[in-house]
Amino acid sequence: MKETPDFDNIVFEERNKAYGAYYLRKYYGNSVFIGFLISAFVISAGFSAPVIYKKWFAEEKEVDRGKTIVVEMETIEEEKPKEPEPEKIPEKIPEVATQRNLEMEVKPDKDVKKEEPPPSEDEMKDKNSSDETKDGEKKNPIEDVPKVEPKKEEVTVLKIETWAPEMPLFPGGPSEYNKYLKSHLEYSEVALAENIEGVVRVSFVVNVDGSISDVKIVQSLGYGLDEQALKVFRKMPKWKPARKGGREVPLRMTTPVTFTLE
Repeated sequence: MKETPDFDNIVFEERNKAYGAYYLRKYYGNSVFIGFLISAFVISAGFSAPVIYKKWFAEEKEVDRGKTIVVEMETIEEEKPKEPEPEKIPEKIPEVATQRNLEMEVKPDKDVKKEEPPPSEDEMKDKNSSDETKDGEKKNPIEDVPKVEPKKEEVTVLKIETWAPEMPLFPGGPSEYNKYLKSHLEYSEVALAENIEGVVRVSFVVNVDGSISDVKIVQSLGYGLDEQALKVFRKMPKWKPARKGGREVPLRMTTPVTFTLE
């Protein structure tokens, strides 16, 4: 049976088939199919390579942008100051000896009952002049009594304590204090990007009316976390103030705030 020539043989009949065009036309379909397979393989490998690398070759590293803030209160204790001794009040001043020594007064003879000559110098020695004569100490004790000057009115400036029998209390207690900080403190974008963890120590004063003042950082961490802690403490609600000696007193507290990435 005679073989039926294909289209390429008909086109290149009686032509130079070794020129190259015949070869290209004859194997064009195979070349396109092989090229499609190679392209599909390369594209599939490009999409699957990251998945394969991450699953089989890359080290596992957990990254979470959440935050955990651990807080606990801390105060600086100091020795209780000694109560000042009460001022000594001088005892009752003893009576001193006096000598009757009245001024001379001119009277009619009928009104003069008895002539009373003035006391001599010896009689007046170590005695005070008075309208009657009585026994007592010879030395005038008034001169030896220390003078007690009245206290000047001064503006009362309350001392900022660091310890008190009744320490300041956040409204609702320590649990509510922790909830407040965890709900208001935020990680700064810089600290999140750098995965920064650590402790910021904050110092503040609880005033007699419970308000918070003089907030400052005593241990810095940086990366914007110091500013986050200051902002929250400056906007904190009023506390129950400290009590010492039966009255409210201002008190300075120091607390660490620990920033941790989960």
